Amino acid sequence: MQRRIQTESLWRILKSYVEKGNKTVRSAVFVWSKNAADLRVRVGIIALLSMVTTFIGAIVYSFVSGETLSESLFVIYAVLYAVPGSSVTRERSLGATLVVNVVFLMGLFVFAVLLGMIGEEVATQVMNLRSGTGEIRIRGHILLLNWNSSTMDIIDQLAYAQHMPKHPFHNRPLVLLASKDRSEMEHELAALRSKPGMRLEIHLRTGLPYQVEDLKLVSAEHAAYTLLMYPDVSEGLLEGLAPQAESSGLYDQLQSNVEALNAMTVAALSTFETFSRQNLVVQVRFAVMENLKQLEVVHQLLATAGRTIQICRLPENSVVDRLIAQSCLQHGVLQMFQKIMSLHSEVGFRWMVAPENKNELDKAWSYGEIRRRLHSCMPIGYVSISVSQVHLNPEDRSRIMPGDRLFVLQQSELGPNVELSPNQGIYDEAAFNGSARSAGLSIPEPDPALVIVAGWPQTELEDLVSGFENFAPPGSRIIFLMDSMPDEFPELEALELKFLVVENPLDAEALLEADIDHADALVLACPRGLSYPDNDALIMSKIYEVQQLLEGMGRSKSVHIVAKSSNTGTFEIALETFKKLPKQAVTFELVTTNSLASSMLVQVAGYPDMFPVCNELMIIAEGNEIYIVDVIHLGFQLGERVSVAEIYETAKNLEMTMLGLSRGPEMRQILAPVANTEIVITTGDKIIVVADLVN
Repeated sequence: MQRRIQTESLWRILKSYVEKGNKTVRSAVFVWSKNAADLRVRVGIIALLSMVTTFIGAIVYSFVSGETLSESLFVIYAVLYAVPGSSVTRERSLGATLVVNVVFLMGLFVFAVLLGMIGEEVATQVMNLRSGTGEIRIRGHILLLNWNSSTMDIIDQLAYAQHMPKHPFHNRPLVLLASKDRSEMEHELAALRSKPGMRLEIHLRTGLPYQVEDLKLVSAEHAAYTLLMYPDVSEGLLEGLAPQAESSGLYDQLQSNVEALNAMTVAALSTFETFSRQNLVVQVRFAVMENLKQLEVVHQLLATAGRTIQICRLPENSVVDRLIAQSCLQHGVLQMFQKIMSLHSEVGFRWMVAPENKNELDKAWSYGEIRRRLHSCMPIGYVSISVSQVHLNPEDRSRIMPGDRLFVLQQSELGPNVELSPNQGIYDEAAFNGSARSAGLSIPEPDPALVIVAGWPQTELEDLVSGFENFAPPGSRIIFLMDSMPDEFPELEALELKFLVVENPLDAEALLEADIDHADALVLACPRGLSYPDNDALIMSKIYEVQQLLEGMGRSKSVHIVAKSSNTGTFEIALETFKKLPKQAVTFELVTTNSLASSMLVQVAGYPDMFPVCNELMIIAEGNEIYIVDVIHLGFQLGERVSVAEIYETAKNLEMTMLGLSRGPEMRQILAPVANTEIVITTGDKIIVVADLVN
């Protein structure tokens, strides 16, 4: 009777546990189906089911064998997991033997499932690696969002940074997320990957940057630097708008869509806790109207929630168009900017933390004192740590506190470090001579210029005209050769703007009608729709054509031509060709928009303090700008031998900061020359400076 009561009691207990087990199993199956892709969830479910099996098996074994529950738990555990020394054939009763064999079979089943699961996970990971679809578990990387025509130039700059041990991007992998198909991205990257000395580690994923799930694929939360690229219409994000974007309404709509996508991306990035510690650089093609700046709205909302971030807008086309206008009037500006911005260049920006001045009680320096101890570079300004403000071309009496960062231009061959000399050295005599030479001098206003602009698109007139307004001397004439009259006529008080409608703005007849024989500069623009190599070939042929046209006129002064190109090699080819000519009737500068814009993005992303520098020198129309001034205007005479230090001091006394020299009619630029370098002043020598010279 007692045995029967025990049996009924056991079955009641077992029934209770089985019912609970069934619920557990059903819940486990449901969770499995919802989280089948997560290995950790599946391992957890297997472990839970194994625990339920062990516990139920121990109860049954305890009943049929008479062992205590604790001993039964160990026996079932040993059999289930094939612990060495356990056996399924040595039980003293048939019931116990059946129980341990069933448990043993359950153990085999669990092991088989676990083994299959591990094999499946390995296969999945291998497939993800091959297809590039799995999550990238990485930290401290550079994150590049979207793909457009500038992407390859940016990756090329990042790859070069791997050879610069002191650069913030050194030894950091690049992770790229774009809607472009991964195989297409791999195809475009193939040539770059095969370059000798290529060290940049690159990971690619296909996805949408404004979706949090896709951002998790590229470990956006753990990125050290983030570059948000302009979403190219060819990616399908803005499909249907680009072909009609010439009309102002649809163009504004295009800009609004781009702003919305950028704002969505920033909002998605802000969901990560580490976002406020990242530096975000946003690429924009053109300057955006205030009422379309949705990115700033998101920025302000995040700021009210305590999520402060730095967003740097670089309107690259606006910057380049403005520089083209400036280079028409100050020949060599474009060439100089392309040199100092690129990581490939023989010169580069450097930062140096100001040490304590042991000769002063407050440990501070005057700017004049500390800059004169920098003999191997060209000091440009400093960043004050107290107010986080960049000071370009500061006065010599400005106070530099310990910890402030000096901003200089230095030749790359001198390495990444900036050395402070123990004394002023050559600058002692140079400061005295420069002060005496500059006494009573002032930089004269340049003569009015005649500039011809051939074939410039109507939709991009605003930035070019703005550049002429900022840099052209009063009384200058700007003649636009266009295939149709613009909808609006900009009017400038100090300049004369003239618009001529011609059938082909680039033809020789049109240039003659615009008075090319008296022009100082010529801007060439390709018709819309032309791509590389056709656009570069057209520009080169027109430069040769103007050269032939002017040769027959017997002009003593050359015309300076400025144009956009798609490949940096185009300028090198044209340069080598013109070197072989007995007389050059033209000089020229070609700017590769993507290359210059990419260099700016990489500089600002790596060094956030570069943004206010670029902003003042290249974007805003007030404050310090780059100017190229005749050395003669600084009181130097032809044939005179002088040191770079004396030229620097003379310019500084005239409230200008020297960056380098432009030598001779061929405009050979020497940037950041060492202070003790001596030169003989020749015809055409100019000094490149940062200054606040107002027309």
